[in-house]
Amino acid sequence: MASIFSNLTNATKHTVATSTELEATRGGAHIYDIVISQNMDNGTIVGKGAYDGNMHYAMASSTAFTGKIIRKEANGIYQVQVLTATNAILLLQPPVIPEGYNKLTNSEYLFYNASGDIVRGYELMPGDVFGITAEGFTGTPAVGKNVSVSSYKLAVAA
Repeated sequence: MASIFSNLTNATKHTVATSTELEATRGGAHIYDIVISQNMDNGTIVGKGAYDGNMHYAMASSTAFTGKIIRKEANGIYQVQVLTATNAILLLQPPVIPEGYNKLTNSEYLFYNASGDIVRGYELMPGDVFGITAEGFTGTPAVGKNVSVSSYKLAVAA
């Protein structure tokens, strides 16, 4: 049992994301089904690619996204306000909790979306706010910093 515990405690921490204040959750923007082509965490920013004829879209790169970190919550989640967004889709799939879960394995930090999965994607609009943990950034996140997208993650401006 100790080896299982150590594997889980040393496991890669994946990004935890929240849909704090998204226009798509109120019907003012789209929610797409995106087929991802690589393993990706929630909170990843992609673009909507080609339609596959089956109500799904391929993953593409976002053509333009900028945002600003506006606050850090006590639980470690950074709130990001969208400044500009063109073909910017926030991947946010509800975590799947396996049968027989317990406190050790019931952590969103262990959840990621596997290559080939169909993942819920929220079309981002200027003014939207979403939350992600530090694992979703390249660079060191801090309140007041601007962010853009680099390799599907939020890149903190110098």
